[in-house]
Amino acid sequence: MPVGRLGQPHEIAAVVSMLVSDGGAFVNGQMIQVNGGAET
Repeated sequence: MPVGRLGQPHEIAAVVSMLVSDGGAFVNGQMIQVNGGAET
């Protein structure tokens, strides 16, 4: 279900932060869409 608003910078930063942390070390070759559920 789409959120119905534009994303805020801190929401995008949270995903980037996870990916560059040790927690994101095993993520590879994925397309992660940070779009609030909007259809692309």
